[in-house]
Amino acid sequence: MTPPTSYASDIAMKEMQLRRYKRYALSLLLLMAATFIGMHYVPEKGPILSLIMSASEAGIVGGLADWFAVTALFRHPMGIPIPHTALIPNNKDRIGNSIGTFIEQHFLNPEEVVTRLNKANIAGRVGAWLSKPENADLISQYILAATPHMVRSLNDDEIRQTVTRVAKTELQNLKVAPFLGDILSVLLKHEQQKDLFSKAVGYVRQALVDHRYRIIEIVEKKSYWWVPASVDKKVAEAILEGALEFVDDLQNEDSEAYQKFDQAVADLIYKLQTSDSFKAQIETFKEKVIEDESASLLLGQIWDRLRDHIISQTEMPSDTLRSTIASGIAGFGQKMQHDPELEARINERLEALVLQVAVPWRRQIGAFIADVVRGWDAKTITNRIELTVGRDLQYVRINGTLVGALVGAIVHCVSTYLLP
Repeated sequence: MTPPTSYASDIAMKEMQLRRYKRYALSLLLLMAATFIGMHYVPEKGPILSLIMSASEAGIVGGLADWFAVTALFRHPMGIPIPHTALIPNNKDRIGNSIGTFIEQHFLNPEEVVTRLNKANIAGRVGAWLSKPENADLISQYILAATPHMVRSLNDDEIRQTVTRVAKTELQNLKVAPFLGDILSVLLKHEQQKDLFSKAVGYVRQALVDHRYRIIEIVEKKSYWWVPASVDKKVAEAILEGALEFVDDLQNEDSEAYQKFDQAVADLIYKLQTSDSFKAQIETFKEKVIEDESASLLLGQIWDRLRDHIISQTEMPSDTLRSTIASGIAGFGQKMQHDPELEARINERLEALVLQVAVPWRRQIGAFIADVVRGWDAKTITNRIELTVGRDLQYVRINGTLVGALVGAIVHCVSTYLLP
């Protein structure tokens, strides 16, 4: 993709174009002068040559008049301080005030702003731009690159306090007993409690196996001194084997222990949903936990873990994360395009934002523009305006020369052939 033209190269190009068109206008004026002078050396002038001489004479007058008018805008013609010349440098403060007032009254007028925003349909245009995959991917790259710096710039202490405060408020408003009852009901409905119970029992069994020798050692220490070590070891192994058999029996859905567990879960759900005294006990326990300092520290650590996770994921993002963010941006752009209600809401928010930010400050914005122009020196503002409109003004000179020649030819014909 071709890189954008720099400001310096753009200025250089405009200066070159201005010089070229000045040469065009001057060349045409010199052509008229040469023609007029050349006609004086023709001894016998017929009707055609007389017409050409009159046309060139008028062309010189028209070209010089427009050269004077154009030059007078920016500087004194030929350096002579003629009154009412060098209009722009001599009136730059008034020009700045006029520009600022014009923008304040016409561009930042509330009715004008609303009308322009309604016609622009910014939400629709932004949606169309975001829906393109390459644009969505570009935005996702910017988001991923900026996120670590933004997260690191946040005040961790303030965030921790905010997280803790919000979490405590939500916990205080949460009725824990019915909430737990609903969760357990869902688990029981889908028989998820069986998986939880089976995993818990499996952890217990694995712990017994992993700490087999430690259990035997504990039994030997607790035994009487007069009991032989070999007997203690056999007793410990028997106890361990019995425990393993009991745990294995718990995983059998037909076992009595398993049935009691199911019944215990059902009884707990019933108490959580119906028993006022049990609910009160849980709420009291909840309040004690919330007021405990260790709970505040634990809640504050939520932000630390979340911050570290966000930074690690965005500093070296995976392709999946990139594509997920880009797809989300593109999907949002498509929704902005095809959802009239969403599009209208976004446009309304943008309109309200502009009216709240730009319009109340329109007088200050106009004054700022006037101050900027006032701060420019006369040469700077003259050069900037001339580079902007100078090429068109050279067309004025060219047209003045040509129109003058045409008018001169017409006047010659009228005076020669129509007037007595």
